[in-house]
Amino acid sequence: MENNITRLANPEFIKKMDDLIDQIIENDLIKEGMELVDTIENIFKSNKDIEKKYPEIYKKYKKYLVKAKFIILPNLHRGEIYHLLETELGELFKFPYYDLYNKLRLKILSILDLKERDSFKKQIRDILLKSEDSITKANIKVSGRGERPSVKNWIKDYTVNIGNAPSDKLKLINYFTNSDNFKKLSEDEKRNVKMIFDVYEKFKSSSAAPEGLEESFVAILPDDEINLVYGGELHKINPDILRVYDEIKKTGGIKNTSGMSELDNLKTMAEIYSVGSLERKAIEEEIRKLDRR
Repeated sequence: MENNITRLANPEFIKKMDDLIDQIIENDLIKEGMELVDTIENIFKSNKDIEKKYPEIYKKYKKYLVKAKFIILPNLHRGEIYHLLETELGELFKFPYYDLYNKLRLKILSILDLKERDSFKKQIRDILLKSEDSITKANIKVSGRGERPSVKNWIKDYTVNIGNAPSDKLKLINYFTNSDNFKKLSEDEKRNVKMIFDVYEKFKSSSAAPEGLEESFVAILPDDEINLVYGGELHKINPDILRVYDEIKKTGGIKNTSGMSELDNLKTMAEIYSVGSLERKAIEEEIRKLDRR
């Protein structure tokens, strides 16, 4: 055990670990994240008293473990996801960028029963409603009273202004534009608050309702116009992409003459689109499917 601990505490090794977790987070590396989770969990299992004997080392590697678990969140069991959000949500706010809704959506897509999906979404909303983790630094005012800037209190303020029912986009825009609590935040804080509200709002709708269905698919309208159905809404597809689609239909497919693998091709395609765009999300979903094989 002593040899293992000496290696784990080595500054050069820790630097490598810092670089590795940064790469995993920055590039959303699912496979590497899963490997890191397995490695650290095995270290903890084989050194059962590491937390008691070497608390600083345990704390350091526990943080690596938590960060990696957030990256591989769709691959975790539901109970693990609940526990992660209940105990480590605050760690998520330190990420340079994270799309919590999309990670949870990918997990939901693996749940076939729609009632179970709704149960999962309710559990997530309940966790957020109870969370004492702070999203922002300064206190906020809720119904005229000063409160800690916890997830729970931000959602209270959101509900006071937006209501409990599923909200339309105009109400959300008005909140983000006019809320004194929100206007004074830094850009990073605004992004984190929006991330929590995004999950809380979208999970109000049942997966059995059109606006709550998580699947995305192509729909051909009566006038033969091709649209993408995503988030219960119709989205027009870029005409340039439709032209490429027509070419593929005519030729019967695309031959791979580049020597690149299917995974490499998809990763290259993903880089063409901006982060968060529907096209990029669809490609990233296919990448994750290949990574799981």
